[in-house]
Amino acid sequence: TKATFTVNAPKNVPTKRTVRESFPIRNYVFFDLNSTEIPKRYVLLQKDEVKDFKEEELGAKSSDNEKGRSARQMVVYYNVLNILGDRMQKNPNTSISLVGSSESGPADGKAMAESVKKYLVDVFAISPTRIAVSGKDKPVLPSEKPGSQNDLELLRAGDRRVTIESASPELLMEY
Repeated sequence: TKATFTVNAPKNVPTKRTVRESFPIRNYVFFDLNSTEIPKRYVLLQKDEVKDFKEEELGAKSSDNEKGRSARQMVVYYNVLNILGDRMQKNPNTSISLVGSSESGPADGKAMAESVKKYLVDVFAISPTRIAVSGKDKPVLPSEKPGSQNDLELLRAGDRRVTIESASPELLMEY
C-alpha cells in the first residue's frame, strides 16, 4: 500500500510577531569597593520622574534584534530599585528587609542598605517603617566559598551587596 502526503504551506501572514519576554528580578544591588553610595550603573530617578515610571514600559522599547535579550535583561536589572519602588507603591501592605554585606564589616554593610532605603523613601515616598535595614560581613549565600582559590577578587566583589528580602512574592516576582 502506498501513501501520498501533500503539504500546503499557508500564505505568509503580513503581521509582525510579538514576543513577550520575562526576566528574573535579581534581589541584589552590588556596590563598588570603598563606597556606600548606589553605583551610577543603576538607573536612579528624580522624585518628579516617578509618576512617569511604569514597570510595564521598560520592555516596550525592546528591539527587533532577538539576540539583544541580554541587553534587555540588563535594562531591567539596572532598574531593579525603580521596579521595587513602583511595586511597593502599588502594594502598600508589603515590606522589605535590606541586608548589606561588606568585607569592611557590618556597619559598612548597613550604610549600603541605608543608601537603598533612603532612595526608596526619598524618591518613591515609601514609608520608612516598611523597610528594615541590617549589616553583615558576608551575605547568607556568599559568592566566595571556603577554599576558593580562583577569581577571588571577583567573588569578593560579588559579596559586596545589598540583598532585598521580602515575604511578599508580588515584590520580587519576575519582570
